[in-house]
Amino acid sequence: MLLNYFCVNFRILKQLLSFYFLFSVSFVYNQTFQAGFSWLTTSPVFSAVSPNYSIGNCSDVTYTINSSEDFRMVNNGSPYNNNALFFPSNINNTAAFVDMSITFNQPISNLRIRFVDLDENVNGYTEPEESVSLISPIPSSVNSLSGAINNVFLTGATVSPFDNNSNFNNNDAAGWVNWTGLLSSVNFRYNRPGALYALIIDSISFDCPSSGCNAVANLGSDLTICNNQQTLIDASNSVGNSFLWNNGSTGSTLSVNSTGTYWVTVSDGICNDTDTINVINEIFQPNLLDDSLFICPDSEVLLELNIDNISTYSWSNGSSGNTINVTEPGVYWVDVTNGQCSFADTITISEKVLNLNSLPIYDTLCENGSILLDAFDNNVSSYLWNTGETTPSILITQAGIYWVERMVDGCIIVENTEVIELELINQEYSIEKCTGESLLLQSSLTSNLNNIWSNGSISNSIIVSNSGVYSVSTVNQCGTNSETYNVSFANCNCDVYVPNTFTPDEDEFNQLFEIKTECDLVDFHFEVFNRWGEIVFESFDKNGKWDGRYGAQLIVQDGVYTYKLTYQNSQKPDTIILTGHISVLK
Repeated sequence: MLLNYFCVNFRILKQLLSFYFLFSVSFVYNQTFQAGFSWLTTSPVFSAVSPNYSIGNCSDVTYTINSSEDFRMVNNGSPYNNNALFFPSNINNTAAFVDMSITFNQPISNLRIRFVDLDENVNGYTEPEESVSLISPIPSSVNSLSGAINNVFLTGATVSPFDNNSNFNNNDAAGWVNWTGLLSSVNFRYNRPGALYALIIDSISFDCPSSGCNAVANLGSDLTICNNQQTLIDASNSVGNSFLWNNGSTGSTLSVNSTGTYWVTVSDGICNDTDTINVINEIFQPNLLDDSLFICPDSEVLLELNIDNISTYSWSNGSSGNTINVTEPGVYWVDVTNGQCSFADTITISEKVLNLNSLPIYDTLCENGSILLDAFDNNVSSYLWNTGETTPSILITQAGIYWVERMVDGCIIVENTEVIELELINQEYSIEKCTGESLLLQSSLTSNLNNIWSNGSISNSIIVSNSGVYSVSTVNQCGTNSETYNVSFANCNCDVYVPNTFTPDEDEFNQLFEIKTECDLVDFHFEVFNRWGEIVFESFDKNGKWDGRYGAQLIVQDGVYTYKLTYQNSQKPDTIILTGHISVLK
């Protein structure tokens, strides 16, 4: 890098600068390196980071020269200046490139640097192509004379150095790389074809800071984005009214989705300020769940995440742990975070469809017989019965509930069947009905075959109206079952005779009061009351007799007594109540 100061008398320069100050808000610094430096005669070698240089007429401005290789000050660096910066210091170094930068302690404006290739076209020899690249911020322009600077690429921030020739002098505009506006540092790379090649920075020019500058660029802290997520870099907290980003955008925000270093230059109309921000794109895409999972019928599955650096879990069922227990088919999702980024994954859980022959719900066993329970299926790999047997079928000799575990496609399917012992039925029933009524005889036998009645009917029931013996039979795998009905029809309309007079006078005639009937009476209750409503006689026996006495007393007085008789006919459910009078005579 060659900072070239014009060789002028310091007194004259001071007068010029004083004159300039009268008409400008900022000082212009534009001198060669020879002014004020003590190492001009010794050509010292500097380390990769040089000391700060103070600018005499911009006393509050210092700058630091940084380089990836040592560099030196030379007295005869070019035919038109006594001093220049020579990169690298050892020309025999084979480094493919030298990275350089100039950093100012405060923003300056309108920076200009002139790059010179000292060795170009010497003694008729033409070197391989050299270039200065990775220039940032991107220059606003490059001054060029015909044949002086080759292949200028402002958009790519690449420029070929100015060729050294006898026609070049300090007043030439060629070879200058220009930046307008405010900046605090510049970066660039010298690309070398090999050893014996060097780059000279001949001159530097910039405007000193202006006391009227208020522009402040503020991009905030560095950002981390997740999984190429689009995010905005916001410069709206800056002080200024115009923005210029490193990609040429002019808004107050810049949308990015990738790792990189981004910067913005903010202007307030007087000066500029530049701020830089680093964006880190964190790829957080842990392998959480499979796309799909099949579970066995009537089973459950544990979804478990064992992943490092997960800080929170949020499942679709509301759980916040690293596991959930799933018992139903469906779509389940989980959202996890690592403190900075989040990531969601989904799994579809379906129930396996198993083609499997089923056991009967129940089966029948005859007395002293046996049956075979068969659970064989081509898709089954193993069997386990509750009897301990592991064969596809078992022989049953006792009634009970039997189950079998069958392994099908990795699933254990449990089925049970109830074995019922069939007993042969031979029942006989006696039924009485009133003459003139009909009777429905309903068979309680069950069978896969039809019932056969004694009258030839094959239905489950028959209606009869005559006395007789009726039977029904049916056949099952165990034999013949039968039911017999002895049916008798009788006259249910019998009379009850209640006398109205008797004479308990201790002679041989008509001494007892009794009720006469041929009916089968049930719920019998007979009461006799005197004229004051007192019960003088009571009986619950239809064959009971009254001798006219009241308790243990003498025979009641002559007179008329009221009676009440309550009963039911055994053939009919109706309750009958009779009332009347009894005359007692002595």
